[in-house]
Amino acid sequence: MNLHDLATLFDRFLPGALAFARDFRASLRTGEFWKQQRVWWRANWVFALIAFVLASLLYFRIQGELNHSGSRIIPVFVEVLGEENTTFADVVPREIKVEVNGAESDVRKFETSTEPIRLSVSKEKLSQSSEMGVPITIKERRDIPGLRELGLRYNILGPGKTVFAKYDVPGDVEFSIEKPMIVGRPYHGEVADVRCSPERVMLHGGQNWLKTLKDKEYLQLESVNVDGLPVGHSEFQCEIKLPEWMKTAARLSPETNVTVSLQIVPSEKTKIFDKLPVRLSMPVGLTLPKGYRLTPQYVSATISGYDKSMEALSSADVTAYAVIPSVAALDLKHGATNTIPIKLEVPPDKEIWTVNPTPSAVKLVMPAIPPVVTNAPVRLAATNAPTIPPAATNAFVRLAVTNASALSPVTNASVAVTSATQKVDDRLSEDKTETKGNVENGKPKEHE
Repeated sequence: MNLHDLATLFDRFLPGALAFARDFRASLRTGEFWKQQRVWWRANWVFALIAFVLASLLYFRIQGELNHSGSRIIPVFVEVLGEENTTFADVVPREIKVEVNGAESDVRKFETSTEPIRLSVSKEKLSQSSEMGVPITIKERRDIPGLRELGLRYNILGPGKTVFAKYDVPGDVEFSIEKPMIVGRPYHGEVADVRCSPERVMLHGGQNWLKTLKDKEYLQLESVNVDGLPVGHSEFQCEIKLPEWMKTAARLSPETNVTVSLQIVPSEKTKIFDKLPVRLSMPVGLTLPKGYRLTPQYVSATISGYDKSMEALSSADVTAYAVIPSVAALDLKHGATNTIPIKLEVPPDKEIWTVNPTPSAVKLVMPAIPPVVTNAPVRLAATNAPTIPPAATNAFVRLAVTNASALSPVTNASVAVTSATQKVDDRLSEDKTETKGNVENGKPKEHE
């Protein structure tokens, strides 16, 4: 925009602005402005009240966001200009504390930053300094990282904005190496142990400056990608990554690569399932007698495998079988006891590594010998014993067998009547008592 554009802008808007100012002042003198305000307020007081409440809430919300406070302790480094091998001077104080105010997101960025305050001094000025060193004033907006970029309000605590730099003698200082970041996931495993060799290396630079850092800074290694690696031992060669602000002032002495050793173990999970019912697995053609029994009828299972597979495994997925290997290996005698091993079956799509049943075997007991059942007839004792007739008559007396229809409860055998008895009964049916003349030599005579 040049001078002509400015003149055109004033010519266009300045007369209107002046006329509005004159009218507004006249309405204030006559009271017309306040009269119009009362009329507008009676018509729009509800909307005005709502707008006022919303504006107040918005104002306090913005103020709360902008008034968030935080602080950070920032290290101070002074680079010596003119040195053949660039080094840093020893600084007092070596760090300062800065408090800031502003939006919460900007304050968080400032607090998490690791950028130091970088200052510089010439070699000639440093060599001519007093015992306290060369005074250097910190220019906040330029030297403190983040204040200008984030627009934060700040306050420097402690000794103030001036630090003193002294010449630092070059030397070697030992630093520890931090374990690398592990990226990715091994195949069905997890990284259990990470080791670095060597664990400490020497850095060459300003001795006093490096000594102030050795307990605060750890040397970083490049990340290690273990994605898809199998279970076992793996090794990687990693380079040491110096921070950008340290590269110009220190170097490795000597240049060293670090060997990173990883131990990858299976990502394992174990579950125990109780009271799994035992099923009997028999070879084809084998039939067991009725009444056999398995002891015990339930077993437990301890199962280990890949943790993702084990999370979805339930007792319904595990089956316990008592497996009879062959007919020849089985004793089928009555009352015989056979030891049958237990086999556990799990879904084939799961990554299962170990399966252990408890107990590992069950007993298969054959039925006992059944009781012997006999069909032999049982003689029934006659209740009415035959009476011997008097010797004078020598008459035959018919033997009356009572309860002849009684049967044995075990054999249900009927009592047989001999054929001789039947004949006697037939001959004695007409005359129960025979005379002496009809008997010869103790036997009945045959009819002619």
